[in-house]
Amino acid sequence: MEEKLYEYGSDWEVIRVVIERKGLDKVLSFALKFEKGNVTEELEFLGPKNIESIPELIDMEHIVVSREKDSQKEYGTIKVEFFGECWQEVWCDSVNKVG
Repeated sequence: MEEKLYEYGSDWEVIRVVIERKGLDKVLSFALKFEKGNVTEELEFLGPKNIESIPELIDMEHIVVSREKDSQKEYGTIKVEFFGECWQEVWCDSVNKVG
């Protein structure tokens, strides 16, 4: 079962994608900054399990961030699904809204 946390449709644009290592443990993270008119929002994701498709988020048409509930997964419970020319997903350990 999944709980939808955030959704950004075609009226939102990704204006920044940042991939970095954070903290003493150098945990991999990435952040997405969205813009719709004069409104901006930023999400930070910790512990992505695959980073190959993250740069493609800059050209997304639709993104859905959800949390897997009651999961026994060992590799992250946050799913980032994004749609553009094709459908892709990235699993992460956590997501936080910045600001």
